[in-house]
Amino acid sequence: MALARALVEHPAEVRADFQEHYGLDIDRMGDAFSCLHAADLLMQLPEGARTRIAYDPRAAWTSDRTLAAATVNAPHNLVWMQSKDGRRGRNRPKPIGPFEDRTRRKGEGIAMTIEELEEHLARVRTEVLDG
Repeated sequence: MALARALVEHPAEVRADFQEHYGLDIDRMGDAFSCLHAADLLMQLPEGARTRIAYDPRAAWTSDRTLAAATVNAPHNLVWMQSKDGRRGRNRPKPIGPFEDRTRRKGEGIAMTIEELEEHLARVRTEVLDG
């Protein structure tokens, strides 16, 4: 099901990832390899793959990129801490990479009564989450 969804929502990314990472032409699915084989490969795409990024842009920050960003941020912070601004805790340098949104709040809470919470939890779930 995830394969069918990915082929509908992001066909170019799936095609490019299969060619780059596996050397497979997705148009040969069914002849050269099975749909089950393709589905397994889709779920095992490495970090930084186009299809993964299409669904979650944060996936562009692979381990290597994150470490590189941390390597750049560390000396910036060190120099800042030794400056007058750093000693006073102001004008902190903006970090690059996945660290840049640290001050952003993930979401606001919703106030509700216990009865409303119980009603919400008792609702039938119809949405299926793919892996």
